[in-house]
Amino acid sequence: MIDLLLRAKHWQLFIILIVIPITLQFNYLNLYSIFPYVMVVVNFLVFAWIWSIAIGLQENLPDHISMKTKKFKTFFFISLIYFTAVVFAIGGFGELNLNQYLNENSTVMVILIPVHLFLAFCAFYCLYFTAKTIKTIEKRNKVSFGDFTVEFFLIWFYIVGIWVIQPKVNKLYKRRNTTANNV
Repeated sequence: MIDLLLRAKHWQLFIILIVIPITLQFNYLNLYSIFPYVMVVVNFLVFAWIWSIAIGLQENLPDHISMKTKKFKTFFFISLIYFTAVVFAIGGFGELNLNQYLNENSTVMVILIPVHLFLAFCAFYCLYFTAKTIKTIEKRNKVSFGDFTVEFFLIWFYIVGIWVIQPKVNKLYKRRNTTANNV
């Protein structure tokens, strides 16, 4: 799956991640029950894309640079599980008023706010690591956040970012395979 996502074209990812889910939502507007499933699939695919870039391109790093993937992997799986749970929780409320439930159960809010903030940190770290991976491979040297800020925001706002990031990923992936074949 990693190789498939690394060599996918930007327009293919756009259709899979944006066009199909929006089309499904509009076609099944009255079927609120389909929403959580569509969102879980989309989230899984976005997470798979991020994983493919961050982990799949690690072997493209220059020999003198190594990026520690353990923290990324931990935060990645925490984020994936959390986002999936949130989508199903929100979808499971259906006709219930989520705001009313949370207001009546203030203890839940006291717990949820710090957990949610930690999970937001985990998700941002994953974006950070992925953007840093791309720019480190491109520059073939250590980079600072200022060097990959654009990539960070493009991955975050992947609806637009796919069009810029994925061609870079394709190029880096092709370079990896060309180098491997020449050895």
